[in-house]
Amino acid sequence: MSWTIRNRGRLPQLLQRLGRDARLARLGAVRRTEGGDALLPPVIVEGSAGTAVWVRPLVKSGAYLRVRVTTPSTIELQRAATGDVLSTSPVQPGEHVMQLPFEERMLVLIVDQP
Repeated sequence: MSWTIRNRGRLPQLLQRLGRDARLARLGAVRRTEGGDALLPPVIVEGSAGTAVWVRPLVKSGAYLRVRVTTPSTIELQRAATGDVLSTSPVQPGEHVMQLPFEERMLVLIVDQP
């Protein structure tokens, strides 16, 4: 994924939520997610305060993302194209399964609570 200065949209606000050190990450090197099932390979940006995972389900049912957090956090499911928030869930430390709708590319945002 790439953005230009002209077409950066919500990216600056998103990066602020992830932390000043946000960077592109590989799935095996990410702290807040362990992958999922029935997904195209995700694009992940992670910082000290949060992780953004762009995913696209492959099948109409059964697509999910496994989230692992060590501190109270918030998980948001957004439409990647528009930023519309479909759900917001506060979660406690542990492993959680995020079911994904088959509609389009989604952004799963996992942010540590202050």
